Amino acid sequence: MQYNFYELKEPGVDPARSLGYFFTQLPNTLDFYYYITECGHYYVNQHYFVRRESFPYNIVFLVLDGVLTVEYREHIYHLKKNDIFFMDCTDPHYYHATTEQVEFMFVHFDGKGSHELIRHLLDVQGSFVHHSNNILLRQLIKDTLLFHEQERIESTADTSLRVYKLMTYLQNNSGFVKKDQTPVEKTEAYINAHMNEKITLSDLANESGLSDYYFSRYFKAHTGVSPIEYATMKKLDYAAALLSRTDCTVSEVADQIGYTLRSFINLWTAHYEFSPLKFRKLMNSRMDFDMPPAEEIEVKRSNVSETEKVDGQSEGNREGRRSK
Repeated sequence: MQYNFYELKEPGVDPARSLGYFFTQLPNTLDFYYYITECGHYYVNQHYFVRRESFPYNIVFLVLDGVLTVEYREHIYHLKKNDIFFMDCTDPHYYHATTEQVEFMFVHFDGKGSHELIRHLLDVQGSFVHHSNNILLRQLIKDTLLFHEQERIESTADTSLRVYKLMTYLQNNSGFVKKDQTPVEKTEAYINAHMNEKITLSDLANESGLSDYYFSRYFKAHTGVSPIEYATMKKLDYAAALLSRTDCTVSEVADQIGYTLRSFINLWTAHYEFSPLKFRKLMNSRMDFDMPPAEEIEVKRSNVSETEKVDGQSEGNREGRRSK
């Protein structure tokens, strides 16, 4: 629904030129989708301000003209033309027009997990979008306002996709393909290339061109785990693939991920709480590739005693193969 600014009487908003929309969500939308709660294209003067202790949604701003000042997380930010700024409004915040005239667009959005993601991005990269996705975000925000200005309608799923794309563009490692790999990407490539070797923190830090201390902090901030924890997870994933998809012995699997047999068994058991051999048995029991063709099944159904005989032989064959 479109705002009536003459009724709202927001301080400093030009009611003749400004546009705003708010949206009521259905219960299924709240449970399963991302969604927009409000969006607007505002023309304001120096009397415009918003001060809240808390507001239940996230917001992203695009400033088109003038200066909008934001006080958030104990910092003061001055947003100028083409700046994009986002925040989780559940934290106290205050923003106001600093120049005589300010033009800006905004989108309030929400959805399952959105606050956790926004807060993670705020901690990792801050509120400003300075990276190359800025141009993509600008276009997406403008397209969103134009879409509603034209009174068009889209499905809940399409709106959810729009918000998901917006959150993706907020991240500084998405959108454009970069020539230079990030430290996280370099780490993953190094681990893949040295899977059968012992990998140390210094090996990974040197590959990224960073000190051990800074690299370790950077990596955990961007992934949630330490570099060595990540390398161990990658090795265990590779070991799991070898155990379930190949005939390699447990000793051979250990060698292929750079561990002695005893060290690998101890690591595996600590992580999964059962042995590599038990894992292989469990996986093999779920992968029966010896199913008979449809016509053979029909023959079996016509003769119960013959079916039992064939089933017994088949089961024996399978057990024999698994024990090899």
